[in-house]
Amino acid sequence: MVESLNKNGQTGCRVPKTAEAIICIAAQYLRSKESKKRLFSDEPETYTRCQENVQGFQTIVGAFAPFDLLVALNDYDHDHIGVAGLREF
Repeated sequence: MVESLNKNGQTGCRVPKTAEAIICIAAQYLRSKESKKRLFSDEPETYTRCQENVQGFQTIVGAFAPFDLLVALNDYDHDHIGVAGLREF
């Protein structure tokens, strides 16, 4: 999906690596001045897919709760698992 947007010249984004997703989600949380809103939070439970595959499972990052951020392996589709585009400057 991200690649097709890039082919049309619309975004200049790519799917993040796992470490990049963790860093960006945490950085946005620390920058947030409005009640520390969390991207890919646990309410509602949401995740972003990442580039890495481990033994046929794609890594996902999300369900950011007040005290943790879940990093997991996934091999199926759910409505709460999407993809974030990472844009580098």
